[in-house]
Amino acid sequence: MDTNTNAPVIQAPVAAPGIFGTSLPSISSLVAGVLLFLLPFIDIKCNDMSLKKVSGFELATGFTIDKGGNSSVLSNGESGGNKEKKDANTYAIIALVLGVVALGLSFTNSKAGVAIALITAIGAVVSLIGLMIDIKGQMKTNTGKSSPSGDDPLGMSKIAENINVRVEFTPWYYLAVVAFIVAAFFLFKRMGAKQST
Repeated sequence: MDTNTNAPVIQAPVAAPGIFGTSLPSISSLVAGVLLFLLPFIDIKCNDMSLKKVSGFELATGFTIDKGGNSSVLSNGESGGNKEKKDANTYAIIALVLGVVALGLSFTNSKAGVAIALITAIGAVVSLIGLMIDIKGQMKTNTGKSSPSGDDPLGMSKIAENINVRVEFTPWYYLAVVAFIVAAFFLFKRMGAKQST
């Protein structure tokens, strides 16, 4: 029997990681999610008339709204007497910070960096959902009907009942949530591709 010890060894080709193994899909969706904060997330309406559209960035940093009385209902932070400053929303701050952190970490090739980026992207989704719950809860407490005390000769309580102030979330808010969910999915797939190599 002739055994040839010099025979070439045939190795199976290593499969390329594919698009999921690269950082491009997760980075793209995280960039989209963070940039969507520049677009209006909520639309404050009074009887179907838009009073103010507030971007995600404004929700995270605070914004000014005109309480009425002047010719303009909207406020851009200019000097005036009847303006009300709204504080930054904690959930919006957390969502924006976690989105930026996830974006920064998604550029790394380390397994730990990708894992932390995945966790922060999921945290951004949870914070955006918390933002919606918080704002809807604030609207319920602010528009709760209270019984007027004493006389109401001018009928102001009837007028107040007819004013319908509400907050609607825009499609940009929902797209931001979807962008962070998609980024988390791509980061999860990227982690799986790193484990198989």
